[in-house]
Amino acid sequence: MSMLPAVSVPAAQAAAAGSDATPVGMTRKPAPTSTASMGTAASSVGGPVVATVNGEPITQTEWMARLRLIAGKSALDNLVREKILKQEARKNGVTITPQDVATKAQEFEKGYRDRAGSPARFDDFLKQQGLSLVSFRAAMRYSAEMQSLSQKLSAKLGEKAKVTDQELQDAYEKQKFQYVQPAEVKIAHIMLNFTGQDEAAKEKTKTEAAKLLDRAKAPGSDFAALAKEASQDTDTKDKGGELPWMSYSPWGPPFDQVVMAAPVGLVNEPVRSYKGYHIVKVIDKHPQRTKSFDEVKEELRKRLTEQRQSQAYREYMRKAESGAKTDVKLKF
Repeated sequence: MSMLPAVSVPAAQAAAAGSDATPVGMTRKPAPTSTASMGTAASSVGGPVVATVNGEPITQTEWMARLRLIAGKSALDNLVREKILKQEARKNGVTITPQDVATKAQEFEKGYRDRAGSPARFDDFLKQQGLSLVSFRAAMRYSAEMQSLSQKLSAKLGEKAKVTDQELQDAYEKQKFQYVQPAEVKIAHIMLNFTGQDEAAKEKTKTEAAKLLDRAKAPGSDFAALAKEASQDTDTKDKGGELPWMSYSPWGPPFDQVVMAAPVGLVNEPVRSYKGYHIVKVIDKHPQRTKSFDEVKEELRKRLTEQRQSQAYREYMRKAESGAKTDVKLKF
């Protein structure tokens, strides 16, 4: 997923206002606004009232003046860069569709909702930011438009970016450490939880685990059936106690150290973890290895190509911005 764009009240309100919204740092005659729509009285001098503090008003004029003071130049610089981006996109035949923007905006919103964890917490986030859902979505569409344009222009400018096999080989040798895969183990286990944290309770669990291990060692014993019968790990008991391939477990050391060092087969003693004792069956093992050049070649080609495309885009936009005839009318 793309990196989530930042959300701020001014940006969201400007986006929600549409293409004729007044940029931060510029002023225009405010549209007629009823006192009912503003939720408070309007000031004849400072325009509509945007807030009150102990009955005293803060007017729209005061608010906009403060925005101009705090963020005016930065906001205008951003608008200038965005205008240049749109111009250069047109010049290079780069277009985006409403569906492109809608899809990316939905991805952004989903990212924020996933991060919040629940609808209620997402609503709390909007309240903390001082945003309505309408203004939030407008900001997401605006960010989606800018990101889609820059990504498509970057891809267009980088179409000629090529990476030779020799360059790939050189990069692999320099970055080989990134392709080291740690040792992995595939196990099944039967877990008995501690019934208490005192030593007597822990010894009792160990004794029960030893009895289960004896049953698992018996000729003809079915480990999966025993796990289903006796394991207290509800996530794995109905799967024969099997866990995915892993380089480390949820139970940490010393459990991991014992299991990683054990040969394939039943571990001959109950293995202790912070939760209890485990009867462990090592199913298979993979030693540590480094992926070969052929295994990572195409992944590496994609990464290096994207890096060159990004570099080409940055250099192109730097020249476009420095060469643009920009006449700033405002003084900050």
